[in-house]
Amino acid sequence: MAYLAKRHANYTRCFRSFLIGICIASVFTAGVLYVRHIQTRQISENVAQLSRSAKIANGSDRFQRNFRRMAGGLRNYLSTGNVTSRHIYEEAVADNNMVLHELGTVVPDGSEQKILLDDIRELQQYWIDEVASPLLKVREAIVDEQGERYFQELCRQKQVRKLEVDVGLSLQRKFSDLLLHTREAYLSGPAN
Repeated sequence: MAYLAKRHANYTRCFRSFLIGICIASVFTAGVLYVRHIQTRQISENVAQLSRSAKIANGSDRFQRNFRRMAGGLRNYLSTGNVTSRHIYEEAVADNNMVLHELGTVVPDGSEQKILLDDIRELQQYWIDEVASPLLKVREAIVDEQGERYFQELCRQKQVRKLEVDVGLSLQRKFSDLLLHTREAYLSGPAN
């Protein structure tokens, strides 16, 4: 009987050691899984931020390329009256509006990037309202050859070209600032 009690005590001790080992392994495994979960979440946030940065960079390039197309199409239409050039201008305006909308969904509300994006939108609208639209209206109102010569002289004036360049440079600076703030936001960590 004493032998059985001793044997039972040994089995109980072994069983307890076995259970303690399993508990320690479980706690260790849970800790490892928790750390992996945190790392996975951080990686996902970093990938999202990187994706957002790439979309902003691509949108910036596309917008600036379209602005050059807008200006070139408008200039060509004004000097030649070629309707295809007017369509190029209108397509570039529509595409830029789409780019601004897409960037607006990527940039967080209330951020410095959103303020810069609104500035860019206002600059484009200023160029359309104050430069392009008045020139298009004058171009469409021309009915005779004398009006055509006057209009050609108006288009050759440096002031129109200077406005185009000034607005283009302002847009370029705003996009540079937008990209800089995007980079800073990425380097400072994931957005919440």
